[in-house]
Amino acid sequence: MTHLFRRLLLALLAVLPWSAAMAHDGLENETEIRVRKDRIEITLRTSMLFAWKLLGEKAPADAGQASQERARPLLKEKAPGLVSLKAGDQALKPRRVDCVFELDEHAAFLFVYDMPPGDPQIRFRAAFFELLGGVDEGAFRLIDLTRDAATRDAEPLARKRLHRVDDAFLFRCSQEGVKIFEATRAVKPEPRH
Repeated sequence: MTHLFRRLLLALLAVLPWSAAMAHDGLENETEIRVRKDRIEITLRTSMLFAWKLLGEKAPADAGQASQERARPLLKEKAPGLVSLKAGDQALKPRRVDCVFELDEHAAFLFVYDMPPGDPQIRFRAAFFELLGGVDEGAFRLIDLTRDAATRDAEPLARKRLHRVDDAFLFRCSQEGVKIFEATRAVKPEPRH
C-alpha cells in the first residue's frame, strides 16, 4: 500500500508543474483591427482581471455594475498607452477612445483613428505586452473593409499570435485595399520607453 501511495504521489508531483503552466492566468487578450476607407478601428478585448491590473490600487474591490461605472473613466485614461499606430514615422493619435464592459466579463478598449493620407506603411504595436509576463500572448486579426464596409463577417486578411517579443504588425492601406507585409513575421522591435 505504501509503495502504491508513493508512486501516485510521484506521478502527481510530476504533473503539477505542467498543469500550472497550462492554466489560464486571466490575462487573455485579443486584438482586432478593422480597416475602413476613412478610418482604422482597433478593438482590444481583455479579461476583467487585466483591466483591474491596469488600475492597480485604484481598482474596485469587485466587478459589479457600480464598480464598472467607477472604473470606466479610469480605464479610458489608461487606454491610449495600450496600443500605438504609426503611419511611416508619424505617430497617429486616436480621434476616439472608449472602454466598454461586455456581458461575458470582458473589458473592451476601442480606438478609432483617421485614415492617414497617401498610402504609408502602417505599424500597429500592442504596447500592453510590456505589462504582461514573458509567456503571455494574444490573438491578432486584421480585417479589410475598405471595399465593402457593410460586411459583418469578413474573413481576416491576416492572423497572428502576438507576445512580448513580437508585438507588432505592418500593413499598407491603398486604393486597392489593405496589403500585408511578409516581413511582419519579424518586425524589428521599437525601443521601449
